[in-house]
Amino acid sequence: MPATISADFKERIVCLYLEENWTMRQISETIKVSTGLVSKVVALYHTYGTVIDPTKQRTGRPRAVNEDATQYLTEILRANPNMYLDEI
Repeated sequence: MPATISADFKERIVCLYLEENWTMRQISETIKVSTGLVSKVVALYHTYGTVIDPTKQRTGRPRAVNEDATQYLTEILRANPNMYLDEI
């Protein structure tokens, strides 16, 4: 399982629990996640109406390359896929 679980995957957990009436144990055993994760996702949904915690803030260093620079580099590499880093 990846370190971060996608929102779609979490929404499926909520769907199984609320709409399909699966138990938390059935969900965790079927999709190979912990019962604690299932419980946390369902609790987030009940509290905020979403599977993403709106109070959680992004951690870590700020990005070194902004969105404009990323787009520029992507366009260069699409046009020249064999370009080396020192040529950019």
